[in-house]
Amino acid sequence: MIWRYPDKPMEVTPDYLESLGDEWFGNVKLNGWRCVVIRDRGEFRAYTRHHTRLATALRRDDDFDPELLEVMRTLPFPDQSMIDGEWLGRRDVKVIPGESYWMFDILYLDGKWLGNEPLRSRFGMLWDIMVAAPEPPHPRRIGIVPMILGDMTALWKAQADNPLSEGIVAKRLDSTLIGDLSRSQKNPDWVKCVQEGGWSID
Repeated sequence: MIWRYPDKPMEVTPDYLESLGDEWFGNVKLNGWRCVVIRDRGEFRAYTRHHTRLATALRRDDDFDPELLEVMRTLPFPDQSMIDGEWLGRRDVKVIPGESYWMFDILYLDGKWLGNEPLRSRFGMLWDIMVAAPEPPHPRRIGIVPMILGDMTALWKAQADNPLSEGIVAKRLDSTLIGDLSRSQKNPDWVKCVQEGGWSID
């Protein structure tokens, strides 16, 4: 199939988080490599936001280490699915031994493009897949990024001491991925705040 995906993924708009209301939820912005994971024909492939294979970026033969790949295969993602998330490994090995992948969006499910679905629906699909796993996924290898609905200051305080976090990304619950997919774009429904001694703009 032809994967419908922007040359660069949707990007966040720098902003303050204090004024965001209940129609927003926030997730921790992990300090890893953003990449999409594709499951197709029973195999998993990962690409960075610059459309480079993760294995190429890491200068090795495989996108994932054997332990992470084994855990990913336990999740009931159908073929022709695409997940957006953050890969952690190598430089983070002192904090989390090995590699891990933390999901925050699903772009395709069973060959269906989900970009016109509101974020609340896409996120629900992602959770349904995690819950449907025959066994709970390894909590240090794969998961959904920590998040909170509404109160961003609580999430900010909770993540402040996390050595793998660089701040918060907040997204409007009814936001979609519709737009000009031929270029990278800032999405006003996605905003972020990064840690630099308090509320700050990146």
